[in-house]
Amino acid sequence: MIHALFKSEQERSTRNPMVAAGSFEDRYGHYDPNTPRPSQVETAYRGTFYKVTNMRARALSDAMRKMRVQRRIDRDRFEPVEVDHPWQLLLENPNPYFSPLYIYRWISLARDTYRAAYFIVERNERRVPVALHPVFPEFGDMRPLPKGDGTVGGYVFQRRYDGEMIRYAVEDIWVFKLPTPKTPYESTSLIEALGLQLDQNLYMDLYGRDYLKEARFPPVVLETEEDMTSEDQVDFFVEQFASKFLGVGNDKKRVAFLGSGIKARHLNVNPEEVMLPEVKKMVMSEIYQVGDVHEGLVSPDATRANAEAAWRMWHLSFVQPEAEHIASDWTQNAQRSWRMLTNDGQALGRLMVTVPNLVPVDPEQEARVRRQYIETGQRKPSEYRQQDGMSPLAEVDQVFMNQTIAPLSVIESGVDGAPRQPQAEEDSQG
Repeated sequence: MIHALFKSEQERSTRNPMVAAGSFEDRYGHYDPNTPRPSQVETAYRGTFYKVTNMRARALSDAMRKMRVQRRIDRDRFEPVEVDHPWQLLLENPNPYFSPLYIYRWISLARDTYRAAYFIVERNERRVPVALHPVFPEFGDMRPLPKGDGTVGGYVFQRRYDGEMIRYAVEDIWVFKLPTPKTPYESTSLIEALGLQLDQNLYMDLYGRDYLKEARFPPVVLETEEDMTSEDQVDFFVEQFASKFLGVGNDKKRVAFLGSGIKARHLNVNPEEVMLPEVKKMVMSEIYQVGDVHEGLVSPDATRANAEAAWRMWHLSFVQPEAEHIASDWTQNAQRSWRMLTNDGQALGRLMVTVPNLVPVDPEQEARVRRQYIETGQRKPSEYRQQDGMSPLAEVDQVFMNQTIAPLSVIESGVDGAPRQPQAEEDSQG
């Protein structure tokens, strides 16, 4: 099943044209989304977009590395599963040929560029899933086969080099994607969401490259009142001038001596007008915004405090929710793949892939909270020492209370229970 997707290089030496997309519907009647082609992704996957997608991938792969499989005990209580539980083993090492971080990172990149990340399940002799093999778009397209009730009844893979179609059961394909309001089978990639901005960014980069490469505006203009009608004569003079006085390595020949009647004049071209810096800056800002990457994370002018605040906000607004979405997809995929092996749906329903709190702690806020808990007697200082990996101290293993506050009954009656006398009377008594 796995090897059917990949042929030897000898077999792939002659690439046949792809079968038309309409043949999918003719043969299987399934939904046919026009996913971004590898060539389109290759064009867009550079510059600012490359930075944004890889920042997202690094953060989410680190989050997935911290995911754990837990078993629900009751409504609000969970316990970790056994270390050799098949769900946990698959989560910790999804593929024998790629590292876990590679797979985690690929999930994020595939979602951002190709709409979804597809995996083919490999099973052992007992039909237990033991590996997940990524479906790289370079090898072909994986498409859902929708049923009339709105669910997916299976998948079909069209191999790119010969157009052959291979069908898979729904429990043999894992998919990680973002929903779209259009259909239950489609997703939207980050490339599509940034289509206009990526085009603008590409055109400006190409213009700047061509300007620097081809020198569209010559740096020096030669003027003469002589009638140079011969094109060969003009070309010869220009080549001689350029070889002597222009270009890299001619530092010793910067003083030009021209013939009679010929003047050299520099063109003052404003680079800011050529490179359109404001438009470039605006486009880059939109790429960061749509990509949910706080610009404070990449700004060269950001202070340490601002960068740390942006890092926390980014994890709160993007990393944590997206990691929880991926954990939910992992849970659903695993339940679907294991459902065919057991009739105990209740037991499967108690298993869940979870992700811990990923939002970095604000040190100043944490210090204020700790102080408040200690001064109000809600925590012992020794508890925080243990959290920080420090050895406990007997002298702080007790509850402390700030003396500046006291119950109203104590203030009215005194500490010993006797009525408190007025201040004037207390002073007269010495």
